[in-house]
Amino acid sequence: MTQHDPNPHPLEPDVGDESDAGLSAADVVAAGAIISESSRLAAPGQEPLLARRVLLDGAAALLNADNWLWVLGRAGLTSGEWRIAPIKILKCGRVPMLRGAWHALRMMGAFGRPPETVGLHDLALAGRPFVRSIRQVLPPQAWDSDPACLTYRRRIGMDDLLYTVLPQRGSDSLTVSSVMFGRSTGAPPFTARERRLAAAVFFAPAWVHTLTAPAAPSGDDYAARVARLSEKEQQLVPLLASDLGYAQIGAMTGLTENTIKTYAVRIFRSLGVRNRNALRDRVALIDPRVAKPPT
Repeated sequence: MTQHDPNPHPLEPDVGDESDAGLSAADVVAAGAIISESSRLAAPGQEPLLARRVLLDGAAALLNADNWLWVLGRAGLTSGEWRIAPIKILKCGRVPMLRGAWHALRMMGAFGRPPETVGLHDLALAGRPFVRSIRQVLPPQAWDSDPACLTYRRRIGMDDLLYTVLPQRGSDSLTVSSVMFGRSTGAPPFTARERRLAAAVFFAPAWVHTLTAPAAPSGDDYAARVARLSEKEQQLVPLLASDLGYAQIGAMTGLTENTIKTYAVRIFRSLGVRNRNALRDRVALIDPRVAKPPT
C-alpha cells in the first residue's frame, strides 16, 4: 500500500450527465490537500481509521455537508444475490446521524436489495465508480413529494443525500466502498460541481477502499453461524461491528441501550467471539450469499 496513489482506478467516475460541471484549479488544489494530508496518516500495514476520518471530514467540509457515513462491504455478483455484507462502518462524529445511518445501510443493501431504489445496485454491478444524489436514486419526484420520504426527511433533519460508490469486482463477489454525505434541512441540494468534488476526493486514495486488518480463518463456518441468527440479530451485526456506541445503536433501532448489550452478548456467543473488536475482524468473512437476508 502506497501512502498516496492519485489514480488507483482506471475508470472515470460517473457523476451524471451535466457537461458544464468541471472543477476549477482551486477545487483541484483543495481536494489534493485533503488527499495528501489523509494519505500521510495511512501508514502501510495498518488499518487507516484516522486517515479515513480525516479524508471524509475534509470532503464533507469541502462539500458543505453536515455528516457522512462510510461503508466497506461485499455483495454477490448478480441482482438476485445482492445483499451488502458490511465489513467496516465509520460515521461522522460532528453531527448525529442515527436514523440516517440506519437508512444509509438499508439503501446500500445491508438488509437486502431495497425495492424502492432506481438503478443504484445495477450501477454497482456494472463495476464503474459513480456519484448519485438521493433524487437520482429514488423514483422521480419521490424525495420531494412522497409522504414517506417527506416524513423521513423531517425525522433525520436532512434535505439532501449524496452517495459516492466504488465497486470492485472479484472472482466471486463484489467489494463496495461507499460514503453517504448528508446536507441539513434548509440547505440547497448538492450540485453537479459538488458531485465532482466528492468523486475527486473519495476515489483518489486506494487505501480508503481496502481492508488491511488480517482476516480470521474458517469463513464458511462463520457465515453459516451468521445465517442461523435471528432477523434482528443479523441487522445488529454490522452495527455492533461499527464504531457506533451502544446508546447510538439503540437510538437508531428504537431499542434501549441495555437491550442492545443483551443482544450483543447473545450474538458474541453465537458467533464465537469475545467482544466487538473480535466481531469487527470476523465480519469481513461474511459471504452475502450465505447469510439469509432478513424479511
